[in-house]
Amino acid sequence: MPGRAFILYRNFLLGLLLAAAAPAAAQADPAERAFAMATGSMKPAQRAQFCAYVGEKAEDIAAEAPDPQLRARLAADAQGLRARAAPLAAAADARQTPEQRSAARREIEQTMGLLSYAPSNRMRAALESGAAGEDDILRLFVADVAARCQGLLDAMKVPPAPIPAGPVVVPAYRWRGKDGAGWFAGTALAPVAARICSGSAIKATDLANLPLAARGEAGLSLLDWAMACNGRAAFTALLDAGHDPDAPGIRQDPPLVRAADRRDLWFLQALLAKGARPDAQGTGKTALATSFDRRAPDGGEAFRMLRAAGASLNFPDPAFALWHDLGMTGRWDLVVANWTEFRADPVKLGRWVTVAEERAGEKPPALAEIKRRLMAEHGVCFPVLGFDGLKKDARGHYIQPDCPKPAAGPQ
Repeated sequence: MPGRAFILYRNFLLGLLLAAAAPAAAQADPAERAFAMATGSMKPAQRAQFCAYVGEKAEDIAAEAPDPQLRARLAADAQGLRARAAPLAAAADARQTPEQRSAARREIEQTMGLLSYAPSNRMRAALESGAAGEDDILRLFVADVAARCQGLLDAMKVPPAPIPAGPVVVPAYRWRGKDGAGWFAGTALAPVAARICSGSAIKATDLANLPLAARGEAGLSLLDWAMACNGRAAFTALLDAGHDPDAPGIRQDPPLVRAADRRDLWFLQALLAKGARPDAQGTGKTALATSFDRRAPDGGEAFRMLRAAGASLNFPDPAFALWHDLGMTGRWDLVVANWTEFRADPVKLGRWVTVAEERAGEKPPALAEIKRRLMAEHGVCFPVLGFDGLKKDARGHYIQPDCPKPAAGPQ
């Protein structure tokens, strides 16, 4: 999730807690009450400046919608709000000095920040119904404030904006604030990048003779760009044209890691079908470890797909092995089911067993089985209280002094 959306989501969750603790009479719609309080003391000119700003933000966010039809609809709504508030806002701007305009802008931004703490019933319904997710929350918030601005302008008897004579100008798709020309400026990939995220058809033949190994800003690849705007046809065309499915892209992460992080099963399957390595390693995690992260659950389907393709729980680099993540999250059943793969540090896993035993009121059978196997096969002494003072062997595994040697087990 982008940083600004994360901050807003944190504010929204905090607002839900505050709203739940408030008297029932104040819970009708916390966002409506907050909006009324925030704009009630504003003069008409300030309200127009505020709503023009909201329209500006809504237009910026419209450009971040991957679907061209949704982008057009959001842009039309945003442009209508901006045009409606523009005459009053421009008159207010003209009466202010540059310093006053800067101060007014800061006050507006502070107001938006305060409004983000008041959960909207409409936003809550969209999230709880599954119609929107965490990635949509910034758009939902700005759209909610924009709708309230339209009501405010109605109350002020500001006439609606005239309907444009021509078609609405749909902004080019932007990701993290940049369009294709911005991400691939100065490279031969800029023209095709613009086409990939415009909704126009892309075929493998359109990509002939292009330097597909070239990268844009921050290492962004064309595969990354197609994934960002959900350009499935372009993604397929890029792979068919010979784009390396394992080549690092943005922030040096292979596309499989990004697909796993997004839990986008279509892109994940497309990459695996083209021979992408299931054990792809990013700068922070492997694709498998990323798919296991419970902060973005998908029912475990991405994890199962990668496992079926051959992704290992016991990644060659011990820092990326998943055994300790499984223990930390209490998935002892998966540890037992895949024990034949275990090549990680048994003392480290033993530490998670000890922690789980200390915290668990009722120990699951799988936990007891893991403990038995660690003792019998790897000579782990329990409880494992920590690693201070322990030496490591040639593999980098901790050595417990005075423990019996394991009778058998993987080496």
